[in-house]
Amino acid sequence: MLSLSKGELLPNLSLSYYNQKLGTETGFWGMELGLGIPFWFWGAQSGNIRASGYELQIASNKKQYLEKK
Repeated sequence: MLSLSKGELLPNLSLSYYNQKLGTETGFWGMELGLGIPFWFWGAQSGNIRASGYELQIASNKKQYLEKK
């Protein structure tokens, strides 16, 4: 969960290609390259990272408690 939250800070890259037909003519192809940058770069994402860290700490504490019990 923590690594997923940190991964949300990274830009989203996409690459796609396609082959299409226009009317009766075929053989048209193209490519698309996309770059998505998080709009609220540090605001909400840093909160999600902090919350994931707390959840990891809580789970670790529960595990230690159950092992001692």
